[in-house]
Amino acid sequence: MSKEKVTNALFKGKALFSRIASSLKRNLVDNFQAERSRFLQQTEGPESTAQHIPLPWEGDIDDDVSLHMKREILKLSRDPQTFLQPPIDPPPSAAPFHLERMSHLAQRLIRFDPNLDRVRFALVPRRVSEERFWAHYFARVEQIRVKAALIPHAELEPEPTATVSAGPPTPDPAPPPPPPPPGATPTCNT
Repeated sequence: MSKEKVTNALFKGKALFSRIASSLKRNLVDNFQAERSRFLQQTEGPESTAQHIPLPWEGDIDDDVSLHMKREILKLSRDPQTFLQPPIDPPPSAAPFHLERMSHLAQRLIRFDPNLDRVRFALVPRRVSEERFWAHYFARVEQIRVKAALIPHAELEPEPTATVSAGPPTPDPAPPPPPPPPGATPTCNT
């Protein structure tokens, strides 16, 4: 084969590979968007009850406990491992997970927490199935709820707030004394 024919065949192969890769990428994105649309349609129909389902930190819960749970639950969506690995110690109340039972709450949480939607888009179905994604997430949510119910109010993390001082600022403590000059004999004051 001549050099020209080999070069021509390589260019044709590269073009074919590019078309196949582009087609696969489009199909993956289209499949994901179709799956996402199906999920949203299941929970957004006229008979949807998603708006009537309380978020995990809502309900008959003390305000401090509710705020603590909300902060902890919203932190979950910042760590992809939340969705890739099951919790080490599942809560004792954890029943078998059924996505269809939790889909309305999942949809409400996605609307409330944009990070949750972003991490779901990044992980499902590429790295984890829809069912496992939500099973791992809700198991951790339940862990937070159980733990929050057991924590005395005094141990809850306070909401960070700015402090306002009534008087002049307190001066910084005095700096430490300078080290002795080189060659000086250290003294001991007892």
